[in-house]
Amino acid sequence: MLLPGLLSHGIPVLFTGSGLRIAAVFCIAIYFVFISAPGNEEKKIVCFGDSLTSCGGKNGRYSDMLQKSLPSYIFINSGKGGDTIGGGLARLETAVLKHRAGYLIIGLEANDYWQQKRSLYELKQDYDTILARCHAAGMKIVIISCLGNEKLPPDVMLKQHR
Repeated sequence: MLLPGLLSHGIPVLFTGSGLRIAAVFCIAIYFVFISAPGNEEKKIVCFGDSLTSCGGKNGRYSDMLQKSLPSYIFINSGKGGDTIGGGLARLETAVLKHRAGYLIIGLEANDYWQQKRSLYELKQDYDTILARCHAAGMKIVIISCLGNEKLPPDVMLKQHR
């Protein structure tokens, strides 16, 4: 929905369904270990999202799976059941920025998709603000999206944050 083109802007986006979540976890692990190649900075990762982040699925929370796969990293689960992109923006400071992490995994939008209460333009504005603030805090970002790679007009594409 909101995410086409982010790969070309340096933000990895993984489109997942419930059956692909474990594969996404290992893709994230590969990204953090091999692509981002952290140096001496603290290896702290915030997992930020809705109930798919806070509760997980039948195999547990993806943050717990990642913690087992990457024991040298510190994973902080900042998921909140029922959260939306707007709700994520409202709690960004306390759920994400206060941790001063180097990395962020965003798993929001599922509830926005189901509720369909806000326009794509409103969702894009909130997402752009989240990405800009986290980028300004020096975070490397991966987005896990359940919305798919739909073709949208350029004005609803997320802004480039490098």
